Amino acid sequence: MEKHLIIAGISRGGKTSTCKEIVKKLDYEYIGMDRIVRAFQNHFPETGIVHNNRFFNVSSHLAPFLNSMLEDNVEDKVLIDTYHLTPEDYVKYINSEICNVCFIGFPDISVEEKFKQMRKYEQRQEDIEKTDDELKQKCKRLIEESQFLKAECEKWNVPFLNTSYEREKAIAEFVNSLSK
Repeated sequence: MEKHLIIAGISRGGKTSTCKEIVKKLDYEYIGMDRIVRAFQNHFPETGIVHNNRFFNVSSHLAPFLNSMLEDNVEDKVLIDTYHLTPEDYVKYINSEICNVCFIGFPDISVEEKFKQMRKYEQRQEDIEKTDDELKQKCKRLIEESQFLKAECEKWNVPFLNTSYEREKAIAEFVNSLSK
């Protein structure tokens, strides 16, 4: 059996775009975790798996669930798209013999550059409606989270895809590397 794959990382980093390309080229079953996390939040908040929390607070609660979900699926190659995982919890909880991972983020871009990108390309209403100051604060937080993830990936020897610049090219090269 080929390995499952988790694409994890920062919001607006390119996780879903990467997953769409992988599904097109490599025949994975796609599972977006946003809806599952929202269901946990709405019906089982005591699990600690909630959207309104930063990824590093949710990760240790979600990772064992992800591992169980993957170990129970031997028929299909599963591709999971999630914000709610850290490199440390991937190493601690996910069976790497059945699942690879790649984290995505934009640690090298400035707040001003990311702000301009989001104003130009953003399609989510929640961000379109933000004031410039609110959106810049969000960009700052996402860049800081990207820097944290990149450092954690280095520490835990886990792949990290940098989408700070030439995002589409970085994603295409990554997806092509998977098909080899």
